[in-house]
Amino acid sequence: MLKSITLLGSSSGKNAGDAALLSGVMDSIDNALGRRLVYEIPTSREWYVWNEYHNKTRPVSMMPWMLTAGMFGAPTLASVCRTDMTMIFDNPLFDRDLWNPIFNYMPAFRTFLPIAKRMGKTLGCFNVGMGPVTTPAGQKMLKEICNLMDFIAVREERSVEIMREIGVQNENILVTADAALTVTPAPKQRVDQIMKERGIDPEAPFLAININKYLDTWAKKSGESMGKDKFIEIYAKALEQAAEEINLPIVFVCTQHHDIEVTEELMNRTKTPLSKKLVDNRTLNHYEVQGFLSRASLLFLFFLHSQILATSQYTPTVGLIFQDKVRFYWEKLGLPECALSFDNFTVEGIRDHILFGWRNRDSIRSRLEQAVPIMREQAHVPGLLISRLESGMAVFDAVQVAKEELKDLENKLQVVIKKQAA
Repeated sequence: MLKSITLLGSSSGKNAGDAALLSGVMDSIDNALGRRLVYEIPTSREWYVWNEYHNKTRPVSMMPWMLTAGMFGAPTLASVCRTDMTMIFDNPLFDRDLWNPIFNYMPAFRTFLPIAKRMGKTLGCFNVGMGPVTTPAGQKMLKEICNLMDFIAVREERSVEIMREIGVQNENILVTADAALTVTPAPKQRVDQIMKERGIDPEAPFLAININKYLDTWAKKSGESMGKDKFIEIYAKALEQAAEEINLPIVFVCTQHHDIEVTEELMNRTKTPLSKKLVDNRTLNHYEVQGFLSRASLLFLFFLHSQILATSQYTPTVGLIFQDKVRFYWEKLGLPECALSFDNFTVEGIRDHILFGWRNRDSIRSRLEQAVPIMREQAHVPGLLISRLESGMAVFDAVQVAKEELKDLENKLQVVIKKQAA
């Protein structure tokens, strides 16, 4: 019987989207097993892991005084050796800044997971996105990690293509949907309180904006970034024009601590007689952030998981593609037109995209209401797989059952999407 799982991914709590994804992973497993497991989570903010999840969580320190650099140290190694299962989640399988253990966790995975495997521990990937991996060292490391896994659940087909391109031989691969879709937001009364405390009328419409300090640096295939000043100049002018036309106050929402500074700059440079407010996740947990996002009349968001949290509540949303995973998400929903490429990052492009979202907000909501529940079912499938493994089913057999479930759900989703497009 499973008692404990180590979860390896982004878990500081500074990113509300990542925290919500982690919640979704734990909830899916607990619901499938019918009981609450203990989850050991390497983190740089132990208090968040102790206090801000509804699950039985136990932080594993990533602080330097514990003789660890990021996950590369004794605490994480001890955890993967101590628990019954170890799973990688979210998007830590890339090779940007590969040899910086504070930023990149792949070397730690490649070092520690073979030890757990030799001890007979179950290893898996739950709700991951693969890449980007552009260096020989990164590709080799990702291949070795993937071949160690008993099963791999990814959230889009492109991740499967990446694995095949680098020579991964593992056949126990599932294409599911993002676990953050399954999270339940904070209750209405709490969200009303948050809005009133920040001077926002809970009953009034507003436009919500979310940006990321990385700007276009992940989107660039070649060439130089446009830089912060140009990014803010273009974005501010577009917001001014869009807000004037739709006559909505603007709320700037930070779902990651390190985005607050650049968000404040954008807010200050956006000149409009309409109200401007800032809401951030320094004092709000991921459930509260999700609840707040659900109240917007329209959202134009940057972070993938901000977009997922909003759309999970069927809130009219349009997005900006700072990484391919954002485009993949909107394609899976059957709404690729809701995602704006950085190729169209101009005053006119941003303004028109916001206005497109505003004009089509009822249609977007309706289409989300039909597609998201099916994707939510897909997101629960890896949890069901784990429950079958616990019952004694062989990994291959459990994966085949899961593939059939996912195939049926995908067919159902495609029927919905085709009907919407007709």
